[in-house]
Amino acid sequence: MICVVKYLVAIGVGFNDLNMPIMANIESSFKRCADALPFGYNISHIAPPAPRGESGIRLTLYLPPLKIIPWLQKVGWGGFMSDVATLFILAGDEWPLIGSQIEVNEQVETYIGFELIAGRGQKKLEALEKTLLRLQKRDVFDAARVNTVLHWNDYNLRPKDDGFRKDTNLKLVVKEAGKVEAKVYLGTNKK
Repeated sequence: MICVVKYLVAIGVGFNDLNMPIMANIESSFKRCADALPFGYNISHIAPPAPRGESGIRLTLYLPPLKIIPWLQKVGWGGFMSDVATLFILAGDEWPLIGSQIEVNEQVETYIGFELIAGRGQKKLEALEKTLLRLQKRDVFDAARVNTVLHWNDYNLRPKDDGFRKDTNLKLVVKEAGKVEAKVYLGTNKK
């Protein structure tokens, strides 16, 4: 396995940002997370946590929904399973893979986020629409925001032959007291 130090250097976290005893603990936590993954799955993204002056790393991995809770339990995630249940309810059962984000420091932190990626294809866009409507019903998104996202993705149902594809990433996070925060990232990519 590639050492987590190489990952941290690759993403721009210098050794001056972390002292070495903490670095060893982060690497140990990272290894525990990687080793607990089901066969055939891997950690797809490693990044520093949001810029809050915290040390540690944020991991994103894509798993089938039924494999997420067992993995969280294996790595010793200490958050509330009710938060994970809330994320599953909002995401719905239309997503074959869900990106799970956690933060790792000297231990696995309590942060949890789900990332849902909708690109091309009727099923993905239907899943996105159902999820957005659940968010609207819970007052996380308003109708205008839902409409904007859905029209962005109409492009993928009736694509023009201009060499571009539009993608949508939807990120769901449970904050304090069960409050859900949702963010949408709209992207345009070359085919």
